[in-house]
Amino acid sequence: MTRALATAAALAACAALVLGGCAPQDGDHAAGERVAAATSGAAPDAGDPGPASTGAVKAAGLDPCPRTDGDTAAREDGLPDIELPCLGAGPPVRLAALRGTPLVVNVWASWCQPCRNELPVLAAVAATAKDRVQFLGIDVQDTVPDDALGLLAASGVRFPSVVDYDKASQPGLRWVGPPMTVLVRADGSIAYRHAGELTSVAQLRDLLHDHLGLDLA
Repeated sequence: MTRALATAAALAACAALVLGGCAPQDGDHAAGERVAAATSGAAPDAGDPGPASTGAVKAAGLDPCPRTDGDTAAREDGLPDIELPCLGAGPPVRLAALRGTPLVVNVWASWCQPCRNELPVLAAVAATAKDRVQFLGIDVQDTVPDDALGLLAASGVRFPSVVDYDKASQPGLRWVGPPMTVLVRADGSIAYRHAGELTSVAQLRDLLHDHLGLDLA
């Protein structure tokens, strides 16, 4: 095959992936960690639908979003320096200022089937973590916040989430599509990124042990 034909074939393959809504194949992340392929489904049209209703927030019963220090300096190797509104009760959260406790950040959406599959896994591990590690969801491109809260409640999730309708977190966290899970050290530096569905409690506990030194078994 000539170089021109090879180039054309590669471009056609990339176009097919984009049009088909497919995520990258398994491979090495730019930072060197192994990541899994993600299959997310199609995102709805983006647009900020406004906050969830008071009734939906109360029914979901999520933990309140954490308060963050606006004076904390952002880290180049840490979470992006953006502020996102809370999905449930609590103040907006400045991601770069989340410090002091190891953190699990999960990028998810109610329209993403792998996200729906893994939410009970995250809920089960978070329920045993107590004060040793925090959990925070980032709900992306959801157009009905009440439905997103209902899904969290049905999945047993009690940790808070923030909302990101316009994908402001995408460049800094380098997610292609949900789900993605980011493990953050207590000093605010990112330890590991996992793209794709978390399929078991054991898998998530192993990742927390290997990359944050936590034993939650």
